[in-house]
Amino acid sequence: MRITRFLSIGAVITLLMLTLVACLGDDDPTPGPRRTLNVLDNAVQLGETQQAATRNAVANATQSFEQTLSAYQTSIAPPTQAPIRLRSPQPPPTATDAPENDILGNIVYPGNWLDVRFTTIDGQEESLRSFEGKIIVLLPMSLDCIPCQEQLAFARETDRQFRLDGVAYEVVYLNLNVSPLDELDDLTAWAEGQGFESTEQFTWITGKASPELVTALNAAFGGSVLNLQRTPILIVDTKGQGHTAAEEGMLISSRLRDVIVFYSDQATPAEASGGETEATEEVTSQ
Repeated sequence: MRITRFLSIGAVITLLMLTLVACLGDDDPTPGPRRTLNVLDNAVQLGETQQAATRNAVANATQSFEQTLSAYQTSIAPPTQAPIRLRSPQPPPTATDAPENDILGNIVYPGNWLDVRFTTIDGQEESLRSFEGKIIVLLPMSLDCIPCQEQLAFARETDRQFRLDGVAYEVVYLNLNVSPLDELDDLTAWAEGQGFESTEQFTWITGKASPELVTALNAAFGGSVLNLQRTPILIVDTKGQGHTAAEEGMLISSRLRDVIVFYSDQATPAEASGGETEATEEVTSQ
């Protein structure tokens, strides 16, 4: 009983103290529920104000963008035709070396791509200009490229046929590795396994292209010229002019022979393919 009495007295004292504190600290005569509603109203008004400010900012930004776009479209007129890309700053072709008179139908004029170095498997530094005056059959390759091996087989058959015919052409067959993944030692082992045989007229060279040469060839002949899946083949004639197989992609041995004959003799496309005229045949028979 005594403990219960003490608890009751303590509860009464605590209640009196809370009432006193509430009376002394509450200067706002507004009831508690009303104050809560006022706070909520203020928060809603502030949110609406911020949303309105955001909408105004978005509207102003949109208007400014539209004005800028309109001014740009007015000042920058669209081109009247597609831009013309010149592959090399050379004079226009003459009547004899115009693309329409070329057996492959395209010409890339001499430029810095002839002078950029590559490394042969013998450790020598060479450039395409090192073989000036000869026909260069440039065979871009990598050690794991199957189409490159097929094009190489056609080139080797062309070389074999020329040697059997005893022609006097001077041809350089250049296996140019353009893959950054292939090491020079691996390329050397591959070339030794191929058993290339060179003569004074027909030379086989295997080398590793530098990144600078890859860049120069892509810039001169076009960005897809070293796409190995398209079996690219490049021809450099006796003038130092470059030619690509273009849409043909791969040149079979008979076609490659015609191309080399054309650039060696500067024959017409008809003569290179064996299309001699009847008058020529009559003169020959007499």
